[in-house]
Amino acid sequence: MQLNDSNAKEVWDYFRQLSDIPRPSKKEDKVCDWLETLAEKKGLPCRKDAVGNIVIEVPPTDGYENAPGLIIQGHTDMVCEKTPDSEHNFDNDPIQWVEKDGWLYGNNTTLGSDNGIGVCMALALLEQSDLPHPKLELLFTVDEETGLTGADSLEEGFVKGQRLINLDSEDEGYFTIGCAGGIQTDMELDLTFIDAAADKQFVKLEVSDLTGGHSGVNIHENRANAILVLTVCLHQLSEAFEINLCSIEGGNAHNAIPRDAHAILAINQNDFEKIANPLLNFANYFSEGYKQTDPNLSLSLTKVDEQSSYMDLDTTQNAILLLGSLPHGPVVFAKDMAGLVETSSNLAQVKTSGKLLEVMTSQRSFEPSQLEKLTTKIHDIAAKYTARYVDSNGYPSWSPKWESEILETCKSLYKETAAKEPVVEVIHAGLECGIIDDKCPQDLDMISFGPTIENPHSPQERVNIETVDKVWDFLCKLIPLLK
Repeated sequence: MQLNDSNAKEVWDYFRQLSDIPRPSKKEDKVCDWLETLAEKKGLPCRKDAVGNIVIEVPPTDGYENAPGLIIQGHTDMVCEKTPDSEHNFDNDPIQWVEKDGWLYGNNTTLGSDNGIGVCMALALLEQSDLPHPKLELLFTVDEETGLTGADSLEEGFVKGQRLINLDSEDEGYFTIGCAGGIQTDMELDLTFIDAAADKQFVKLEVSDLTGGHSGVNIHENRANAILVLTVCLHQLSEAFEINLCSIEGGNAHNAIPRDAHAILAINQNDFEKIANPLLNFANYFSEGYKQTDPNLSLSLTKVDEQSSYMDLDTTQNAILLLGSLPHGPVVFAKDMAGLVETSSNLAQVKTSGKLLEVMTSQRSFEPSQLEKLTTKIHDIAAKYTARYVDSNGYPSWSPKWESEILETCKSLYKETAAKEPVVEVIHAGLECGIIDDKCPQDLDMISFGPTIENPHSPQERVNIETVDKVWDFLCKLIPLLK
């Protein structure tokens, strides 16, 4: 299906408007202004809290005055990732669309369909004047992608509905009723620098063009992590050559598997060609090992301008060992759900900042005890290599309710409209439902669904156009049933 053939025209119209508005996490002010203006034009009550979360209220239609209120929820921010050759500025430039073979992409950037499509489905309901519905609260949260902090800042009573539809899931035909909780750990390692010697030359070792992806959705797929690939290379080279780190950088977001990483090194004058040979072997080794998941993996060594200083050998070794010791990938699989990751860690970011090495990991789990155990292990690793650490507040898991009225209604309607059974699941990614439930005194009956989105949090992100139609049609048929 092409965009021109879609029946979800109001959704795409709003998504075009939203795509023109820059909206990195923590920079959603322009989106908030846009939402408030839309509500004012529609003559609908709208309120915004101190952090920028917004609710637009839609009164019930005739016959639904006594029906439980319905919250439709999505988040307004997006992960900002681009290819190395892209000149896109996420603070200023609109997202450019590329349509191909029934899918919509960004132009070498993330598209923002996570969660822009969900936001725009909620807004498109404002155009459905003949749709019977209970009182609606369209809840738009901010800063979801950096730790669900917008939802975590919700004040008690900000929304009053008894049922909630989250539109932030990414597989059409799947109903999500539970998700993992998570926590982020930030580390700082003091670095000792020495003046550069005259007999050194400087090189850039770079890992690039990996697939990346969502650290919850794709963590079980054995996709390469650029920081880890780079660290393995550095460790092997340090065993055979004298190398000094000048700087290292990789990863862009706590919830994205790093696609690119690089290090600036000081090496002996005559070692460039000697180092290039084992690097070719490393490149072949990684290309073979990740040929299914990361077919474009690239490893390069280039000469760069002289640096005034570099880390001493002990500091270099300590930094490499710290990075190489931190866990990445699935740690525990769920015992009662085949193939579902229970607990995982993402080695998400590293960068040199002055005389500090800053490292970020992101842990997820359905089980609080396992999350605590994994985080404690990371603390121990940090301490072993003399790094300081601090954890974020984290966010709770969403415990599934298998006996749910809204779930039963969704299952029945889906079977009727799609002529097949839906998949009911809990997911390893984080959703805001658990936090919102904690913030509401009322007992919420919740479900999450959405169109098919692939490779979120990477420039390969794409949304399937036909599934947007299917989910939009399903949502419009579901809401009148919620009396």
